[in-house]
Amino acid sequence: MHNEDRAIEERPVFRERSMQKLRFKVYVPVFNEEKAIQPLAGQFDLLREALAGIGVVLEVRFVDDASTDGTAQELRKAGKGRPYWGVVRHPQNRGLKGVLETVLALESGSHPPKGHLGIGLLDGDNTHPPMTFFPMVLKLMQGFDVVVASRFQPGSFVEGLSFPRRAYSWMASWLYRCSWRIPNLRDYTCGFRAYRADLFWKASGFKFKSQSFASMAEFLRPFHRAGAIFGEVPFCLRYDLKKGRSKMKLLRTILESLRLLAGR
Repeated sequence: MHNEDRAIEERPVFRERSMQKLRFKVYVPVFNEEKAIQPLAGQFDLLREALAGIGVVLEVRFVDDASTDGTAQELRKAGKGRPYWGVVRHPQNRGLKGVLETVLALESGSHPPKGHLGIGLLDGDNTHPPMTFFPMVLKLMQGFDVVVASRFQPGSFVEGLSFPRRAYSWMASWLYRCSWRIPNLRDYTCGFRAYRADLFWKASGFKFKSQSFASMAEFLRPFHRAGAIFGEVPFCLRYDLKKGRSKMKLLRTILESLRLLAGR
């Protein structure tokens, strides 16, 4: 029996509820991703239909980080006829850390609303297939607290990612696993995640030290300290579908990751 299976045996799970639907809300950071919005809209429609089949209601909120291209217009067009769709816009660009702070501000408190299953995060550049949320939601319903779409699970594959980015991902995984030792977790840097709502609420006072994409790894710490049970699902990272340039500053992310690891 795997460690995560033993942990789940000790946790309550969500029972089938015939009278009450569960809500799963996804936040999507976007900055100058106008070409990714329409493809994502179609994929979210499919995810919404699939989740409805297991009694889960999908909500999607795009966080537009002060885009300067046609992203805002594409979001408005895609939102027509999609009642589950919403947009939050930053007046100034704040980066990934700012997006995570916005999500915390909007979705924090002492107790989540009744029936709120979880909160999801994924990149808004069309490299993360939204349908991967389906097995992630199932894991939340089984009792997992944080579920990561992992590049290091059997069945995963990565398409179109440069060698330096691949090398960073592998090295970061090894360093974080050696230092933080979070059970059942191998992919510390992927931003494709699902968090159980009631545990997410307890992270409301968390303060980020990182300014770069290292903030995504940092956003595992409050949940680990709270005793969260982590799990992973395989997924296909389709970097070959990305239309614009990467927003990640690799050197800065590496330096901030090393500072995080040194400070533990």
